Amino acid sequence: MKLSSSAEIVVLYSITENDTLDQLKKYPNLFKRVDYYSIGNFMYQNLSSELKKYPNFEAIVFEYSNWNLTSICFLLFKKRKVIFWGHGYNREDKGGKNKLSVILKRKFGQRAEKIITYTQGGKIFLQRIGLEADKIFVAWNSIERTQFQYTQQVSIRKFKNRKVAFIGRLIPEKGVELALEVFERVKHYGFSMEVIGGGDALESLREAYPEVVFHGSLNDIRVINDVLSECTFLICPGYLGLNIVDALNNLLPIISVADGIDQVFHSPEYEYIQGRECFISVDALKVSAFEEAIKQMVEDYHQYDKKVQSIRDVSNQVSLERMVEGFTKALK
Repeated sequence: MKLSSSAEIVVLYSITENDTLDQLKKYPNLFKRVDYYSIGNFMYQNLSSELKKYPNFEAIVFEYSNWNLTSICFLLFKKRKVIFWGHGYNREDKGGKNKLSVILKRKFGQRAEKIITYTQGGKIFLQRIGLEADKIFVAWNSIERTQFQYTQQVSIRKFKNRKVAFIGRLIPEKGVELALEVFERVKHYGFSMEVIGGGDALESLREAYPEVVFHGSLNDIRVINDVLSECTFLICPGYLGLNIVDALNNLLPIISVADGIDQVFHSPEYEYIQGRECFISVDALKVSAFEEAIKQMVEDYHQYDKKVQSIRDVSNQVSLERMVEGFTKALK
């Protein structure tokens, strides 16, 4: 499949934060909002009214998900070229034990002209359930890298700053309360803490932990980078996802449990850091385990610096350029 050189791109979206919405409104010809409906654990996006405005569209890139009922429409309307884009596997079922989920994933994948996954592991999983390798492309889930590059001066500054970072929704699955308990145990080493993320628990956590800076939900990558660039490392006792990308972009070693420990199942981005020196794996979801990992890090700058340096190699592999490269190959 190859799109014409004059192909127009239109982005249809449903949910976003208000500050992001203000940015999207600056480009009315590119971003179009469509209605979104929640049906139990499922969702449906009403694309029909917008798609009617483009009767001759060449292809649609859509979320590769069993839970978005809109995908069923693409099974019915086979005259249109569909490119599915997504994780490839379910983070809680990387082995494909859920047979119904595998059947749906295979059915949707067979319908697609091309499939784009975030990771090589996602591609391998889809091949294992019977999809053709030559229709599956990897586009690393990334963000535009800042000008914030490694130097030893930067590494030393971050080490001396002694700031703990947490980024993610303030929900139990992300482990924010355990992260805050860990901070209480390590703050006597001179640490402060910055928390980026929103949720119903925000105000109660602010009241319970007055020494912690809670930024709430941030969507402007420049603002996020301003906060994280001064931090020492990222802590996430719950499941890791896009916060991995933010950490890599700001030279932050990451402390969490390995995938599957204590029923914590990470999103595909975990593949980027698995087995890498920038990932500090603790053996249990216990305050003492995280405290010991942090203690070892703050006592030895050279070990910390090695972890920061290793981020450069990882970042090169999951750069925005690699993401664009994967998309470009899929559209040819």
